[in-house]
Amino acid sequence: MKRAHNSNAIFSTKPTKFNHNLTDLLRLLNKNSYQAFTHYLIGNQISILNLSQLLQKTNPVQLHYLGKALQGTSVVHLDVSTNYLTNDEVLSLIQSLSNTQVSEINFSLNDITGVMGPSYDATLNTLSNAWINCLNSALLATKIEKLDFSCNDLSTAGASTLLAATLATQVTNINFAGNCIGKQHMDLLAQNLIHCPITNLNLSLNKICYTGLVKLSTRLPSSSLTILNLSLNPELNHGAAALLKTILPHTQLIELNLDNTNISTIEQKELAALIEHQRIKLIEEMYTSIQQDLATNHYCSYLPLQDITNQSNPNRTSYNIAEKNSSKVSSNFNFK
Repeated sequence: MKRAHNSNAIFSTKPTKFNHNLTDLLRLLNKNSYQAFTHYLIGNQISILNLSQLLQKTNPVQLHYLGKALQGTSVVHLDVSTNYLTNDEVLSLIQSLSNTQVSEINFSLNDITGVMGPSYDATLNTLSNAWINCLNSALLATKIEKLDFSCNDLSTAGASTLLAATLATQVTNINFAGNCIGKQHMDLLAQNLIHCPITNLNLSLNKICYTGLVKLSTRLPSSSLTILNLSLNPELNHGAAALLKTILPHTQLIELNLDNTNISTIEQKELAALIEHQRIKLIEEMYTSIQQDLATNHYCSYLPLQDITNQSNPNRTSYNIAEKNSSKVSSNFNFK
């Protein structure tokens, strides 16, 4: 698949102060030269580093030193999308990110898979336990909170085992959009969901149907999910809406995206009302808890109700289940 060239290679908060060529610095990454890249990042006060399409000729050793180069810098968001990175290269990079400030990584449009390569266990028909354990250990040593694996080739098995790798880590936001998840192994994905810390899960554009949703919904009440994106799954229809109406009151969901499904506008409005009730209930519970703390602990500071409202969903000040409107897809569907 031919991929568009990304001319915006790097975002910097200030004009470049150094004359180093970024591509050359990446190409020369090794134990003797990675400090030059560190100086480049510090000198330009870069916090969002976009290396999309710039790592296609690197190897795991160079990726390791890329991580070391980020130590001592202000980089919090790392974009390594569209670089043909494999599972083992992803692992090598994450392993090198301890002692960095990186909290978000975009791995979209790479060659990360759940069905091939040395990290695959043909007997278990999934990613190997050894690889998952290594990834879990690597994540535990970082500050990573958000992972974007959209538009790879994970399948349900790969997505399920990647969820398992987040156990006890700081990762709360994961994007599996466009990974052909469908319904196969959805029960495994749902099972792993209840053991991981994920609160924000994107499953859009995955050919999820009613059968897959049934398997997922059985575990939703036991999960930590507050935000779920099921948009661009046209096989979800009236049956899915009825199921969601039954299960929503028993979950912690305060945001649900059903854009461009076959769930009718009326049904989406009914589901939106349930979500609104969920959010109000959460705010009341938080407010009651704070009042109890104030009554028992005199050192507690008062938190205005408006702040409580914002904390219930820090990523957005408002939320809804949008009505079916194709003109809204581009603004609502965001891989990042």
